Amino acid sequence: MSSYTFINIKKLKLRPLLNKTNKLKNKRVYDGIFYKLENKERYFYIGGSIHLGTNKKVCFNNAVEEAYMNSTKLAVELDITKFKNKIDYFKCLANTPTVKIHINNENFEPDFLQGENSFKYKKLCKELDLDFEKCSKYPPKTFYSILHQRLMKKYGYKSTYGIDLMFINRAKHDKKEVVSLETTCTQVNALIAAANMSPECLGNSSIKNLKDLETSMKLLSKMHNAVFEGDALTLVNDIFTYKPLNESDKNNLNTLLFERNENMANKIENLIKLQEIYFVIVGASHVIGKGGLLKLFKDKGYKISRLK
Repeated sequence: MSSYTFINIKKLKLRPLLNKTNKLKNKRVYDGIFYKLENKERYFYIGGSIHLGTNKKVCFNNAVEEAYMNSTKLAVELDITKFKNKIDYFKCLANTPTVKIHINNENFEPDFLQGENSFKYKKLCKELDLDFEKCSKYPPKTFYSILHQRLMKKYGYKSTYGIDLMFINRAKHDKKEVVSLETTCTQVNALIAAANMSPECLGNSSIKNLKDLETSMKLLSKMHNAVFEGDALTLVNDIFTYKPLNESDKNNLNTLLFERNENMANKIENLIKLQEIYFVIVGASHVIGKGGLLKLFKDKGYKISRLK
């Protein structure tokens, strides 16, 4: 019988950054992953986001604040505030006109709720205020996804505290136009692509048992801290490490990242031709690392400088 590390919610320490964000009352600021990109004709700013956060009282260094104030428009992956609520957003995702990849539910333990594991899952569901009998009827991927979402909520992670949404709300308040670089169709294809990659391709961050669930939560905490603190080396070397095992992985990785990066780069170039100064916020994995926007614009001749 397999034995997995049981997640003890009371003992698992996943939020070292919270101790720092709680000091924001004392004007603690973060560097984040922000850059200025410029050539002889024009310039824009770009920042790497994590779509979840743990505290709404977050601010960044003076260089980032000045860049935002200097910008005339904000560009993001998708302005989800245009949907009246989350239900409308997910309905839109469910009704996208094209979905390129079929969902694969393989690579999960056929007996993941048997014997000793059943007791562990029941106990975890109880601690997370979930109905085990109801949740256990879902396919394994859905079941683990529910646990993961509830654990994130338990530890204070909310999409409303994500860096992108923070700047979207700020731009709306400041009457700055918010431009979407992608469509809901692109986003849902990316989600499906991520779900279909082998665990090894995603750096073992795919969840298929309790041990993976705990590892995933620790990885989320590490990524959250690295993005806010501006630790680009940790992100590139330890988190954004993709190792496709086969042709399917390569295609999915292309849909998840590289194809989107190329499309976003092209759209950004077209936008800045209109003499507007853009402050761009997209997922950190799209900004740095192999095939990221920094590399694409560097190849186009742009000078890149860190906002610190």
